[in-house]
Amino acid sequence: MATKLARTGTSSTNATKFTWSAWVKKSSTGTTQNFLANYLNGDNEAQLRFLDNEKLYYYDKDGGDLQAEVTTTAVYRDCNAWYHICLIGDTTDGTQGDRIQLYVNGVRQTMTGTYPDANDSLGMKVATGTNQHAIGTAGNSTSNPFSGVMSHVHYVDGIDYPATTFGSTDATTGEWKINTSPSITTANYGNNGYFILKDTNSGTDQSGNSHNLTVTSGTLTKTEDCPSNVFATWYADSFDKGNQVSFSNGNTTTVDAGNTSDYDPKAWTTFGANAGKYYCEMKLTAFATNRSYRAGVWFTEGNFSHEANANCFSGVKYTTTGDAVTIYSFGSDVQSSLASFSAGDILGVAVDIDNGTIQYYRNGATYGSQITGLSSNFSGKSMMFCHTGEAGAGRTFTVDANFGNGYFGTTAVSSAGTNASGIGIFEYDVPSGYTALSTKGLNE
Repeated sequence: MATKLARTGTSSTNATKFTWSAWVKKSSTGTTQNFLANYLNGDNEAQLRFLDNEKLYYYDKDGGDLQAEVTTTAVYRDCNAWYHICLIGDTTDGTQGDRIQLYVNGVRQTMTGTYPDANDSLGMKVATGTNQHAIGTAGNSTSNPFSGVMSHVHYVDGIDYPATTFGSTDATTGEWKINTSPSITTANYGNNGYFILKDTNSGTDQSGNSHNLTVTSGTLTKTEDCPSNVFATWYADSFDKGNQVSFSNGNTTTVDAGNTSDYDPKAWTTFGANAGKYYCEMKLTAFATNRSYRAGVWFTEGNFSHEANANCFSGVKYTTTGDAVTIYSFGSDVQSSLASFSAGDILGVAVDIDNGTIQYYRNGATYGSQITGLSSNFSGKSMMFCHTGEAGAGRTFTVDANFGNGYFGTTAVSSAGTNASGIGIFEYDVPSGYTALSTKGLNE
């Protein structure tokens, strides 16, 4: 379901100037996705969206006149990256091509299209009455919703702030980094300005103006994933998925339709690691009967076909008919006759790349013995968490993964376990020395 936050405001502070800034992480490609809208009626509206060709597009209409319709030449396909998007409108600018500006990660984007005439009012102005200012979907509907997560969303009504108000370039790494406390006074946000999604899943305005946005559709879910610490998720464009797997909840939930009879990986993480100790949890949420399933870790080499590369995978192997579980590791069954999994059980996976070991857990308890002596299997490869399954069309299963985000789907962990690394929130205690697969975790 589309998630939409919206509000109706008061008269605009200045109809010719505005600034909108947000950190955005996509979770899908190939579809049109609205993530900012202001709508009064068909003659007065504005929309900022990703097009299905992955370009950014801004449309603005006021009083029936098209004020702006511009598209970036650059494309934005990365579902693992946070983009800082800053949209600036100022029709008082003396240069027509500067009256609408769009910055991504601090870099002004080249755009083609129509720009406003001097001093024209803009459709992005918030007004009274039935006007609806919305985040996450279109303004007048929930069509073409945004798929992904957002953080630190600002709207400034009446002032054109530069992108450098909200971020800066790290002098050492060259990375564009978030400014979590921009120097914008409460008054300067204007009659309708706001600052939301600062640290929580809330539309409560942090600007001091109480211009709160309300969730009018869907569910707003918190995540630990943020611009300063990117967590692994499932890779939504997995080339083996075909029409078998659908992704949701920021690519932490997968539903596998089971349309093939092979064990090629259907979901693996957006990035991996070649050193360190990492932990994740996969909640086996729902199953059809007579379903075979495998979940664990994948070490890349050559290609992703399990049948062609049997020494790439280690994980639990079981059916949903209540049969005993086997642990399969790099080409052979190494442990058998383990207790079966049931719907709702949580599989924990702890992989030590440095020492060549893997330990599995079932609902927080050690599951089977630790697999050791795998250093040669790990050598020269990159580790990713994965899951797959087979057994025929229509035999679906749903997996909610927690890579440290603190949620299974839209449900928060019931009682967070201990985690000495301080990176990520998990249902059960994270084994000593292990951490989440995230950018901070990679650099511990």
